[in-house]
Amino acid sequence: MKLPTYDQLSREQLDALNIPLDDSCLITGPPGSGKTVIAIHRANEASQAGKSTRLLMFFRVLAGYTQDAAEHGDNIDINGEQKTFNSWFWSL
Repeated sequence: MKLPTYDQLSREQLDALNIPLDDSCLITGPPGSGKTVIAIHRANEASQAGKSTRLLMFFRVLAGYTQDAAEHGDNIDINGEQKTFNSWFWSL
């Protein structure tokens, strides 16, 4: 699955991306609404700003998709890790 580019995002998704990186936010929506896409793009923006990133997903399939998108997405360069919450938690 290919990660949508900024030009392909909806107005609502772009609004979520425009939230300052230092602010907390909660992105909600039904399956397939683009929550993971927003998380990947925000992590990319944070990485470009020199911030450390950690994307935690509940399911392995979603964590795999996120890692693949982070490694092969156009203009995506995430300096951080993508894991399931359980694997991250137990690595502490």
